[in-house]
Amino acid sequence: MTTESFFKNLMGIRPKLMSFAYRLTANYDDANDLLQDTTLKILCNEKKFVEENNFKGWAMTIMKNIFINNYRKESKIIVINDSTDNNGFIDATKYKMANDTPESLMSQKEIIRMVSQLPENIRATFTLYLKGYAYQEIAELQNVPIGTVKSRIFIAKKRLQKNLADFR
Repeated sequence: MTTESFFKNLMGIRPKLMSFAYRLTANYDDANDLLQDTTLKILCNEKKFVEENNFKGWAMTIMKNIFINNYRKESKIIVINDSTDNNGFIDATKYKMANDTPESLMSQKEIIRMVSQLPENIRATFTLYLKGYAYQEIAELQNVPIGTVKSRIFIAKKRLQKNLADFR
């Protein structure tokens, strides 16, 4: 498919994509944002489209996946309203997280103990991974190939899964 025909197909299904976006978000502004994100992703991935596939289905799948990913990101955000006189002070002891039960705290301690029992090189890599570092950043920090980083993280996950099988 030529770039021109790809662009024509995209412009032809934009009204359907907007309708689908509105059904997903139920908000006109959010639907517009989702349509823009989807259009950008489709244009960036033009080379990945296989001509034998359904273009409209491919585009709607991209939109649905973007919507799901955005929803997951937003659902992880915790908002605490500060009602104190001093706007810079929040008494964190007043806010109990839903997962701070004695059982979950015990599970967290057990997980931390199991992570600390991993071999040093695997534990160091896995700890950086848990802190949110990207594979490439970990590789540069530890001066090892990225494949080694991925392997160490995989090994750590597998060992923890095996050791934590009783907690399921």
